[in-house]
Amino acid sequence: MPKRPITIDDLFKIQLVSDPQISPDGKQTAFVLTSPKLEDDQYEAHLWRVPNDGAAPAMQFTFGAGKDRAPRWSPDGKWIAFVSNRDDEKKDQLYLISLDGGEAIRLTEDADKPSAALWSPDGTLLAFTAKVTPKESKIENGARENSDVKAYTRLNYKFDGEGFWDYSWRQIFVIPAPFQEAGEGKTRQLTRGNFNHGEACWSRDSKTIVFVANRSARADESDITNLWSAPVKGGPIKPLTKSKGPIHAPAFSPDGKWIAYAGHLNEFGRVTQPDIYVMPAKGGRAKNITAGFDRGYGNSVLSDLRAAPEGAGPAPLWSRDGKTIYFLATDGGANQLFAAPARGPALSRSKGGKVKPVTRGNQQVYEATYARATQRFALAISDSLNPNDIFVSDPRGNLKRVTAMNKELAAEWELAKPERFAFKQEGRVVEGWVLKPFGFKKTKKYPALLEIHGGPHTAFGAAFFHEMQLLAASGYAVIFTNPRGSTGYGGEFMRAVCKDWGGGDYRDLMTATDVALKKFAWINKNRLGVLGGSYGGYMTSWIVTHTNRFKAAISERALNNWYSFTGTSDIGAFFGPESQIGAEPWENPQEYLDHSPQTFVKNCKTPTLIMHSENDFRCPVEQGEQFYLALKRLRVRTQFVRFPNESHNLSRSGKPKHRQERLERMVEWFKRYI
Repeated sequence: MPKRPITIDDLFKIQLVSDPQISPDGKQTAFVLTSPKLEDDQYEAHLWRVPNDGAAPAMQFTFGAGKDRAPRWSPDGKWIAFVSNRDDEKKDQLYLISLDGGEAIRLTEDADKPSAALWSPDGTLLAFTAKVTPKESKIENGARENSDVKAYTRLNYKFDGEGFWDYSWRQIFVIPAPFQEAGEGKTRQLTRGNFNHGEACWSRDSKTIVFVANRSARADESDITNLWSAPVKGGPIKPLTKSKGPIHAPAFSPDGKWIAYAGHLNEFGRVTQPDIYVMPAKGGRAKNITAGFDRGYGNSVLSDLRAAPEGAGPAPLWSRDGKTIYFLATDGGANQLFAAPARGPALSRSKGGKVKPVTRGNQQVYEATYARATQRFALAISDSLNPNDIFVSDPRGNLKRVTAMNKELAAEWELAKPERFAFKQEGRVVEGWVLKPFGFKKTKKYPALLEIHGGPHTAFGAAFFHEMQLLAASGYAVIFTNPRGSTGYGGEFMRAVCKDWGGGDYRDLMTATDVALKKFAWINKNRLGVLGGSYGGYMTSWIVTHTNRFKAAISERALNNWYSFTGTSDIGAFFGPESQIGAEPWENPQEYLDHSPQTFVKNCKTPTLIMHSENDFRCPVEQGEQFYLALKRLRVRTQFVRFPNESHNLSRSGKPKHRQERLERMVEWFKRYI
């Protein structure tokens, strides 16, 4: 049977795999399977289990209404705690279910947005974070009783995807496991104060919780966080570090004597790559064990099948003997599992250090957990031709695929395999790829689309990207590349875009287009389009105001005016002033204007579709409004498409029907003008 091109509706048939949690004995993995439901305009999510020996297929473990997520094994492997809204579609709570089956036990009654549960090593307690709104918090910010008027004194008073601040703070709680003798106890709050507390871990003796917080008076105006410890039975909270930068994801060593975490010292502000540090569990000097590894910790490779990566990534994973720490990092267009000596000698940046890859190949390892008892990893992996699956691996990187969640669907598709190209630009090697159009014939000339990623500190690479495959299925070559500013190529490459938006990055993108045209002679240079979202939307707007070589453009959720963005974005207070522009707008307004596409909009002649979410707090909708009104006044062919009740993540986690219409409009626009 001949294979077919991928379609828009296929986006809602793909089963999404996430959060693989390997059992303590390493014999099975629990994970979340999310299914988009186009007809209901929503998503379903349930817990599944799969044996790690591959002897049986994955089986659904939880059922019913709502979304089940964040499975966490008890230390004895007999229970799984999870988060669900099964009793109230608008409110998550914590639940517990036995591996033997039966009804789930509800652990919390009125927790406000609880996090995933953390089991104490002795299995008697579960810790979690939840939001608490103290009355004095509202009063301090000027809110009044019986009023719907919002009043704020915080710098950070809104966040994309969450909305306006509700005067709450994240606190840490513990609750007894109901099957223990102490199970009659109530939930206890361990932390207090007008600070957010999170990213917690248990000490090996189950007596202390270590967590991340900024407990300073100006907590929301700084990205400096520290490790703190709280005794579970009550007592004062104590600081463990005096950091100069952010700390993330602490993890105790198997013997309980050391803590590993990800972080940096703000050497280059918020565009500093995180490293892994190890410190004594009782406090003391931390040692950077990945100083010679010039790659970004975590997962920066983008996909439109899951939300964009946030934060530094999962916690470091200690080996059974405590001599090695495993972690995820982006290297070029791939994301891999790496290993570093836990307490080795100081590493030289010039020699690349002693960090070694565990996994290899063109793939995106986007989540990982580890069973020390059997030295086995559970990994969630995607690549350019497979949306996602669960794999298991040993410390040598021997992978075994244990799920095939989209096997039958993928067997129907004829997908485009990325073909790599690279070039040297101003002393830097820039990497890119081209997808051939569906039904490719050497004798034909094809139009091409240049797609630009967001960030700018993210990357395109070896992950499944439905949108790109759809554009290739629609008859276009797709050119995508990682210009300067992208992650995965070292700190200097990542920082090269700072204070130079629209400069070297623009030259990289234009050269990438030229190199692709030369290498792939079947591309029609007279039928080119350009598109991108967020930073990619910025670059699309910048390109159409600086060249007329593209016949059509789609600028999505773009930053078009740096000056107004700084005062309206949820990250505006620090994103531009601290790193990307390098000055406050009132100190150097011309610099803001010089890097804004809006300043050069009179040069635009390219038919440009503008798409924006109305609840986008990252790049507020006013950014699209400004560009659209200018294009209309200039009589440039344009259309402004607004998506109600959607955030910056529309293309990845928006309502299914909105995601469907977005793709339909993209295909229609390029068909009309290219």
